[in-house]
Amino acid sequence: MYRPEEAPVYFDGPPPDYTSMLTRVMEDRATGDMPTLMSVSLLKADSDAWSLGTDYARLIPHEQLPDISTERHYDVSRTRIIYRTEAEVEIPDCTCRFPQDIYVNTIDGSTIPRRIASARVVVSPTLNHAGTKAAWVEIKGKENSRIVVYDIVQDIEFTLIDDMDLTSASLVFSKVDNTLYFISANDILVSVYSLLIPQTPLSGPLDSPVPNLITETTSLSRIQALPNGNILATRLSYASPNEVIIIHNPQGAKVVEQVSHLNDDTVQRTNLTEGEAFEIPGMENAHGWLLKPKGWIKNDGIKRPVVLIHYEGSGAWSEQWFKLSNPNVLAAQGFFVVLMNSNSPAHTSHQGIYTSLAPFFTFRGLCKGKSAEVTGPVMK
Repeated sequence: MYRPEEAPVYFDGPPPDYTSMLTRVMEDRATGDMPTLMSVSLLKADSDAWSLGTDYARLIPHEQLPDISTERHYDVSRTRIIYRTEAEVEIPDCTCRFPQDIYVNTIDGSTIPRRIASARVVVSPTLNHAGTKAAWVEIKGKENSRIVVYDIVQDIEFTLIDDMDLTSASLVFSKVDNTLYFISANDILVSVYSLLIPQTPLSGPLDSPVPNLITETTSLSRIQALPNGNILATRLSYASPNEVIIIHNPQGAKVVEQVSHLNDDTVQRTNLTEGEAFEIPGMENAHGWLLKPKGWIKNDGIKRPVVLIHYEGSGAWSEQWFKLSNPNVLAAQGFFVVLMNSNSPAHTSHQGIYTSLAPFFTFRGLCKGKSAEVTGPVMK
């Protein structure tokens, strides 16, 4: 691999194995150790000093611990916890590949966890702040999902939206518990919606409420509802590590303000390329991203190499910062980088390209940069 103005550089052997840098990340797979959730009291002394209590309660008593590595797997409120785990009993008519059960428990672990749903494929289980209702996104098929609400007090489950053609990645209650906010991705765009929660239906079907579109963007994740009605979120970008934004007055003016500036100096020095989303007219679901070489001017007469990287799998290329395999590194060295998504017509595996380009993909300068990110338990 070489820059357009340089001679090729050849390696005596294969490129280095960059996965060795991920020892701590991959440690659980090697040892079988999995994290669990525990609760402990937080006490404030007369001197305004905070300290932890001495009694720790294990909130997940299952022998086979569920994966709770991200907030998409569990949530906590003032009184309860909700989490998902592998289904204990396989249901014959369940067509899902990896069925899961959903449990709720008290925050102090004083009761036995109660299973509220069986054999589902669930994303973002969440609780309202009073701990009286739970909600989650349930995957029904490859391109269909639904938003489910469960009334914990009355033991009633009902569906808010059925047969959505969008997959939600984040679902949270408003601070007053009367609205759900959720993010849904459609191709290369990400939309933020609000959804009013009706009264729990005691009998008969529920008229599905209509979601209200708050904003549509290409780079957003990890939303949190604030006490004043605004929304806190993580903004993603090809040109910078994550930053935090606030969506003011989401039901009205919907003004977006960036509130963290952890990487402004570094981003200005590197001047990385912003990704450009594209679609191919006449081809269904043909879309991706283009990163142009740094300093490129149209019709400048300079020939530049092109790298095509095709995402093959259940996910897709989206506008976000990549630490260990950043396509912007190639663009900074004079390459045109084309990122095609898996449901596009092109069909080129990216695994071999990653292996051969590993030394040129790692951006050591900003890999150590700070990244601001909204996380559920911390913000609460």
